[in-house]
Amino acid sequence: MSPGTISAASGQAGIASMALWSITVAALVLLLAIDIVLTRRPHEVGMREAVGWSVFYLALPVAFGVYLWAVFGSTTAVEFFTGYVVEKSLSVDNLFVFMLLLAAFAVPSELVQRVLLYGIVGALVLRAVFIALGAAALQSGTWAFLLFGAILIVTAGKVLAEARKGKGPTVDIDAMRSVRLLRRFVPV
Repeated sequence: MSPGTISAASGQAGIASMALWSITVAALVLLLAIDIVLTRRPHEVGMREAVGWSVFYLALPVAFGVYLWAVFGSTTAVEFFTGYVVEKSLSVDNLFVFMLLLAAFAVPSELVQRVLLYGIVGALVLRAVFIALGAAALQSGTWAFLLFGAILIVTAGKVLAEARKGKGPTVDIDAMRSVRLLRRFVPV
């Protein structure tokens, strides 16, 4: 892996290499495995433990950024830190969604950590699948842009129609097919 690796898509110099992607994915899988092993015994997470894990998971990207700075220079490191800060700030709204879902499903506090971990693993898998499918669709032609645009317009229309009615969507969790399917396998 050399600092001058050329990106095939853009023709610009970059750091993307199969080795770096492999190491990144392997590290992610290792961290998830460690999390699964450490959370196998459900318990209520106290403030001290939560702060410790937060500091650990904040220190990892900082260490990676320092590595990038040392090996690839300040421009690459600043780009990484910028992307990380943007992604982190955009993910804050997920906390509220998690809190609403955990409350809606009345998840006991000692199981919250494990439920969140399964949710994160599920989100990572689904994100990878949808990125791969979306990239393949977009590469196949301009029709995909039109399809995705139409989906966004229809969704915006539904949101606007609900907003004009003055009431938000009501969700009956017991009637959801996914919840009924989940109840066959897991006590929900």
